[in-house]
This record gives sequence, structure tokens and C-alpha cells, in this order.
Amino acid sequence: MIKKIKVCSSVYDVEYSEKAIIDNGSKILFGNIEHGEMKVNVSGIYPYTKQLQTIHHECIHAIEVEYDIEIPESIVERLSNAFYSLIIDNPQFIKEILEDDLKNREDL
Repeated sequence: MIKKIKVCSSVYDVEYSEKAIIDNGSKILFGNIEHGEMKVNVSGIYPYTKQLQTIHHECIHAIEVEYDIEIPESIVERLSNAFYSLIIDNPQFIKEILEDDLKNREDL
């Protein structure tokens, strides 16, 4: 279970709720992000895969803040799904990136 996630220069605590998360009193969400609190909230009532997808989605929102860009929610959803699929569908590629990064850090 993910407890913290680093997005660019910021570290967010990841907190899990045992109930649905409600936005503005009406819309049920899988999760949300509180930038000022440096917190990602995830509804723990959904399967773990959905929780991971939610954390990934909220990371896209964190990138918005880090780079001071505005991305419509519909585009955040598409980007999140596309990048999540890229990661899932290409584990060797992700492994190579991580191994290369680790090697480069050792060279410092």
C-alpha cells in the first residue's frame, strides 16, 4: 500500500478512506488531491487496482500544480488512463528506465 508519492519536487501523503469520497456534496469520487495539505485521498472501498489508478490520476493533477498548467478533467482522465496503460503494457521498458536511473545515480 502506497503511503507517500513524490511528484516532481513535492511529496504527498497518500491516505485511504473506508468510505466514498464526495465532491461538493454530490459527486462520488475514487479520490482527490489536496495540494495545500500535500495529500492524496483515495477511497479504499474500490479494488486495489482502482486505488493505484486513482493515485496515478491524482499525480497528473499534482503535475498541473508543479508546472502551473491547467488541464481539463476530461484530458487528465485520458492522460491518466493512457500513461497507466503504457506502464502496465510495457513492464520491461519501465524496468529499463528504473535500472538506467539507478545506474546514473550511482555514477554521481
